[in-house]
Amino acid sequence: MSGIQLQTAALTVLGFALVWKGPDLDSLLDAGAALLWRVAALAAVGSMAIVFLWASARFLFGISFFPPQSLTLSFSETWWIEVAMALFGIALTGAIPILLRWGGHVSIDALAPMLGARAKRLVARAGAVFLALPVGWLLLTKGTIFAARAWDQSEGSANFGIEFVFLVKTLVPLLGYLIVVFALAGLRGRSLPE
Repeated sequence: MSGIQLQTAALTVLGFALVWKGPDLDSLLDAGAALLWRVAALAAVGSMAIVFLWASARFLFGISFFPPQSLTLSFSETWWIEVAMALFGIALTGAIPILLRWGGHVSIDALAPMLGARAKRLVARAGAVFLALPVGWLLLTKGTIFAARAWDQSEGSANFGIEFVFLVKTLVPLLGYLIVVFALAGLRGRSLPE
């Protein structure tokens, strides 16, 4: 079976599991969402800290290696910037599907007060079906090919950057998978409290 056929089979099974009304599935999704949210928050804080430290070292002190090259754990600017971007990718991968689950995604504030609860649910379900599921599916299918090529080559960065670019590229299909999972869960009508 090809990668896309395996993805289709896995998502079909997952879709049936998400349609099943059971308290165990909702509590599992809630626990997973809370964990993903914590990981995303830590990754975002780590990314901001690295950029702040790098910028401070670079522009205030003229240091291009941080910590200075005389120390054993010194890395180039490229390495630090790529680690910060990887952490930012982890933050996005964790936060986007969770915001979809919690209902914290973008809405049209001018129309929202005029809609009743039933219309809001209909709009949310239409958004899941016509936007979240296709985008998640596209990221999953195309991103799998993208990530598989990187894994096959054990892709690392040029110019003294990170050596685990293949792990970072794996975030693309993972984001697609998480979007599909939480969009299908949203179609069940259950959301986490804010």
